[in-house]
Amino acid sequence: MSLGFSKASDFDSVASEYRWMNQLRIKVGQIITNLWVRRRHRCPAGAIAVVLLMFLLGYSWLDLQSPAQCGREEGIHLQPLDSLAVTQVNVQSTQEKREVELKEQLRTHLGEIVRERDPYLNTGGHFYVQQYIRQQLGQWGNVDTHEFTVRGKVHQNLVLNLPAARSNKRPLLLIGAHYDAVPGSPGADDNATGVAVLLELARSLFQEPANYPVRLVAFDMEEYGLLGSTEYAAALRQQQQPLRLMISLEMLGYRDQRVGSQRYPAGLKRFYPNCGNFMALIGNWQTLPDLFRLSDRLRKVGVPSEWLPAGQRGTLIPATRLSDHAPFWDQGYRAMMVTDTAFLRNPHYHQQSDRIDTLDLDFLTAVCRGLAVGIRHLA
Repeated sequence: MSLGFSKASDFDSVASEYRWMNQLRIKVGQIITNLWVRRRHRCPAGAIAVVLLMFLLGYSWLDLQSPAQCGREEGIHLQPLDSLAVTQVNVQSTQEKREVELKEQLRTHLGEIVRERDPYLNTGGHFYVQQYIRQQLGQWGNVDTHEFTVRGKVHQNLVLNLPAARSNKRPLLLIGAHYDAVPGSPGADDNATGVAVLLELARSLFQEPANYPVRLVAFDMEEYGLLGSTEYAAALRQQQQPLRLMISLEMLGYRDQRVGSQRYPAGLKRFYPNCGNFMALIGNWQTLPDLFRLSDRLRKVGVPSEWLPAGQRGTLIPATRLSDHAPFWDQGYRAMMVTDTAFLRNPHYHQQSDRIDTLDLDFLTAVCRGLAVGIRHLA
């Protein structure tokens, strides 16, 4: 594979510069994380704001200085030749096999879920997908049903609880994805990709538990105004149920490497890449350390990742509220959305053309793998 360098010295020079900039980016992120953790004790909020502003400004400079953002292959890790020992080749072979298996599992889920499934106009498709999710989650434990009523019709959120690696006395880590779709769309990216990853996270976190007990929820009626997640978040608050973090999986499989393929709400374009080849993590201020850690984990598996802390429950940037994390913000919970940015990138959003063949399954597979590892090791 040619990376467009005329000689080896050019490659070494750019690689060295890029590693230095990456180290600076990570170091500043760690400073922000440490400040946030110590905020309640002695660090004033103003100091955090100043450091965050410095980071965002510095980040935009780093992006301008970095080698080609768009059109490059991600996941290339520079290693010295002496690291390519036989044992490491075997490990790499095992990892590649697992990657292929995960990709095929995701493809299988998509084949079952991608269909018209509006809960009113496509009741057959909706029921089929609901039962498929129940059957898949049921492999790993009892699937509970949280029912709520809209216009006289009973709807269901499907819930699976998984134990923690050590103690179940810690607060819940809740991961959710909506399984309904708008009328007339088979909803491949929106949101069969989120549900497929949810199902594979269930498998992964059952086999290798996380540090926290995990609750996976498939939400209904998201497309009608976040109704399923609104009912569920309110029920948790009424029960005084603490949460370590809520993660909403919202459209995870569309990537576009072309320059200019990524759009943004007003005011954000200056700070972020101009092509849609990354995963976005958007959370309230309380999630700041988690935004950094999960973003870093995604980058380590080759997925470019950008994060945005949204203050005032996202009301200043309404586009940050368009998924099932928003009701948890409104209830005062720590919550974030993981997304490919939906209509800001994907031209098939809410269209009949939102089909499997528009997705990047390698991208989706890497996102799933990075999330599994990152969630498992949340502190």
